[in-house]
Amino acid sequence: MHCTLLKNVFFAATLVFVGQPIFADAADINFGTAAPANNMVVYWGADAYKSGYGLDTGFAYALNGDILSSGWVLSGNMGYAYSFDRASSPRSSTKALSGSALIGYQWQTSDYYIATYLGADFVNNDENPVGTSDGFEAGVMGVLGFETKRQNAPYVEVNAAYSTANDRMYGRLRGGYKTNQLKFGAEFTAYDEKDSDEAFRYGAFVGDIPVGRMSMTLSGGYHDDQSTSANSGYYGQIEFSVPLSAPSL
Repeated sequence: MHCTLLKNVFFAATLVFVGQPIFADAADINFGTAAPANNMVVYWGADAYKSGYGLDTGFAYALNGDILSSGWVLSGNMGYAYSFDRASSPRSSTKALSGSALIGYQWQTSDYYIATYLGADFVNNDENPVGTSDGFEAGVMGVLGFETKRQNAPYVEVNAAYSTANDRMYGRLRGGYKTNQLKFGAEFTAYDEKDSDEAFRYGAFVGDIPVGRMSMTLSGGYHDDQSTSANSGYYGQIEFSVPLSAPSL
């Protein structure tokens, strides 16, 4: 069952790099030319599928004072997820609270973006009935993100994350096209966690949708739970990010 909530448990943490491409583009695509004073991005989102949902919020802060330039970045985030197993009798469920504090380095060019992060991560699972992954677990998390930035050109995004807390893994590949207004295409996502079967998602996305000063990304498709078909079904996800000017450290 845990693989079905892994996307939500990792949601906030992976937005460190999933969100980085969003806000790397959001300032120059959705909000006009970004001012160097934008040294911080706040992001949040929600995720739902047949057997659960997740919420998240977080921030990324550029130590060099410009979130759109190469340099060191601090990030903090929190996520909550609820998942239940439709195949179990009586029905089992899990509530999960997760968070991470990471430091990373981002490389920004006119054509692409690369980021790597490393830091501390935790997850607290409240399982009913109690299972092998119940309780608090802390560990080390590493993340990697890559995104192309050229406009009116093919678009590729690759993201990966691993945490030693419950041996959690996440990966997502997006491919499509990027205009001077939007990016869109297909996505494939995979998750795994200790003592669980994998879960895969096949879907489509539309990103860089302007909503005032915010940038919005929508995605949806089919969630394929490898443990049981009872938990498989459609999924939907919404992400927001907004650049801010915060006091310098």
